[in-house]
This record gives sequence, structure tokens and C-alpha cells, in this order.
Amino acid sequence: MKIRYLLLIGLLLFSTVAKSQMIWILIFGDKLSNDKIQSGINVSLAGVNYTGLDDTKYMPTWALGGFTDIHIKNHWAIHADMVFKSPTGAKSLNNYFSFDNFPDTLLTKKDIRIDNITFSIPVHLEYQTKYFGFGVGPAFSFTYRSRLKLVGENPEGDKVLLTRMNIDKVKKFDMGVSTMLEFYLSPEKKHESMRIGLRYYYGFLDALKDVPGAHNSVIYLNVGIPIIPEK
Repeated sequence: MKIRYLLLIGLLLFSTVAKSQMIWILIFGDKLSNDKIQSGINVSLAGVNYTGLDDTKYMPTWALGGFTDIHIKNHWAIHADMVFKSPTGAKSLNNYFSFDNFPDTLLTKKDIRIDNITFSIPVHLEYQTKYFGFGVGPAFSFTYRSRLKLVGENPEGDKVLLTRMNIDKVKKFDMGVSTMLEFYLSPEKKHESMRIGLRYYYGFLDALKDVPGAHNSVIYLNVGIPIIPEK
């Protein structure tokens, strides 16, 4: 059963990447990939949290977007991401949020989470070697969907999931700093190479309207799939 689920997840991920790359090419065309510019798709596993709050924990999720490398001179490049499905939020927010109309005293376990989807644009000044690149730069994000979730379990072991819209409780705009490190899987053909990378984003602005001191913190483990131009 576990193998079947893994195969299903793999097929869904492949389908998502393929459709995303087709959309990216339709929007921008393969002209964005040449000797000076390299574009592609990023698919990421992510962990999101709010720093500055007690007892919160990283929540696992995923991200999807595109990247563009603009080579400047020698080893230097501008690396920009456009992350259409960029997550923020956290789990273990029981001390800060509640579902007022639900008697959660009936639950033996409960976890309140915020699950946000944002559109983000990090721009890195990147130094590239033959095998890897690393960079740092500003990032900007806009939250366009937010859900408050109650994940629980009653004494009989039944699972409970409650969800409500939460966009009025979060700050929509954020800006901060982003860092990146990526490795080229085919360094002999770096411009056509897939990349495995790590990214970290920290937001400078308050992320929540009624809870001061919360700042977005996001860790990404991503796979970059380049768009290879026609020869």
C-alpha cells in the first residue's frame, strides 16, 4: 500500500511539473533560455513557521513556481524566483487562535494551524561556480488565501478537521530577506542542468494582525527543472 501511495504521489508531482512547465513556456516562451538567461520550474517541499511566538512548530507543505538566472559577468548572476504557490503559516497555534463555536473539550488531541498561500518574488545576487551557486537578496510576498484549521482526535480515535477562511486575520504584504544554495546535477552542462537547492526566507513585517511579533519563516528544499531552448 505504501508503495502504491508513493507511486501515486510521484505521478501527480510529475503531472504538476509537466503542466507548469508548459504554462511557463506558453507565458514567456523558450526565448528566456539562452547563453545569458536560463529559466525553469521550481518544485519545493517547504516548512513554514511564525518566529517570535511561543510553542509554534514548522508545518510541512509544498511550493511551485519558476526561476530565471540572468548572468552578469564572470561568476555573478541575478537569480529571481516567481513562486505562484508560496506557503506561509505555522502549526501549534493553540495559544493564539480558537474555534469559538466548537466544543474542543471533547477532543483528546488538537492542533490549530494557519495555512496561507502567497505569491512571492525573491531576487538574489548569486555567485555561481561550476558545481553550485549561492546568493542572498530581498523578497516580497502577497498573501491571497488563508485558512485556519483545527486538526483533532476524539477519545474514540476519530479524526476531526475544521477549516474556516482566515484572510482577515493575516497581513497580506510582507518583505524580508531570502538566501539560497543550489547544486547542479550536470555541472558539465550547467545551463541545462537540473538543480537541487535550499532556500530560507525571513519576513521583516508582522505577519498577523491581532498577534504582534509574529514573523514568517520558510525553509524550502527545491528541485529546479530548466527550460532547454530549441537548438
